[in-house]
Amino acid sequence: MVKLVNLTRVVTSILLILVLLFVYSNLPNRVGILYNSAGQVDWYLDKNQFFYASLILFLSLNLMTVLFTKIFQFLPIRPGRFFFSNELFKDNFTAWLSALAPVMNLFFVFMVAFVGIYNNGDVDLINSYSYLAYLGQFLVFIWLLVLIYILLKKGNK
Repeated sequence: MVKLVNLTRVVTSILLILVLLFVYSNLPNRVGILYNSAGQVDWYLDKNQFFYASLILFLSLNLMTVLFTKIFQFLPIRPGRFFFSNELFKDNFTAWLSALAPVMNLFFVFMVAFVGIYNNGDVDLINSYSYLAYLGQFLVFIWLLVLIYILLKKGNK
């Protein structure tokens, strides 16, 4: 299961880099990041700052996820009421934790695409793709629900 999640992480990483490069090439020099209720820009970033900040955030989150997954894989299993009380729970939890990287990569894909569309200025295009702002949040919510399922499943054993 972890190998499948790692393959998904690589595929979503490549997708994120491609989307980031495409959006970067089409962004104006000043990228609106924070908007007020009237729709006016409160906070701008330079195009290069947006690109490098997105890249650093992507790389650091992926690195931390891989690091924590490796740490959890080497924790010993202790029978009883400890966190890793059986091999199946440990494998499921490790797969869940390593799934954070592809989920967040997809979240970043949707957010970077939305920032690119929003800074395009075409109102019809913004309205057509406004669901992108919620799709990433929905994926994170599903990821958290899987944790609840794994924990409840552990309690039944």
